[in-house]
Amino acid sequence: MNNNVTFIQERTTAHLLPALISELQRWRPALRRLKLIGQDASKYEGLAYGNLSQRLNKNEFVITGSQTSGLENVTEKHFVIVRECKPRENYVRSEGIISASCESMTHATIYATDSSIKFVFHVHSPHLWKLALAGNIFMTRNARYSSPDGAAEVARCFKETNISKERIFAMGGHLEGIMSFGETADEAGERLLHYF
Repeated sequence: MNNNVTFIQERTTAHLLPALISELQRWRPALRRLKLIGQDASKYEGLAYGNLSQRLNKNEFVITGSQTSGLENVTEKHFVIVRECKPRENYVRSEGIISASCESMTHATIYATDSSIKFVFHVHSPHLWKLALAGNIFMTRNARYSSPDGAAEVARCFKETNISKERIFAMGGHLEGIMSFGETADEAGERLLHYF
């Protein structure tokens, strides 16, 4: 995790109705079974990996909390509402009882590029990474993840490449990190499964 991010966390219960996160909850077990999100003591220094988010309105979104991908079952308390995100300033303000994912800036950048995008999935996959290295999935330039540079690189790619149509890309500065997105959770998830 990038320790230079200014996370302003309002330690309150994020008022999330279970129905609001039902699509994320529906996809989460499948992604865990495929080990696209989860936790493995032999990988990534034992840290949990991957996160899922859903747009709430123009500027806010709900995202799985930091280090929750290793949990088999989660409830609304394991989700965080990102109220404000300023990638250029390395700033994230969220609401919930746990911390927002360090990838919140990347999710926010994707949402900012296209108002039709409602879901973003961040997974890790050696297989998909190899496809990206072979040129079958677009890969961003090498930029430090969960940083203003990483967010700026994603924004650049949306302007200068066709990833908005492809709905998937690999994060050049984030080993085995893959992002997919769509107007629906199914579009974001099925884009991953298409390559997986």
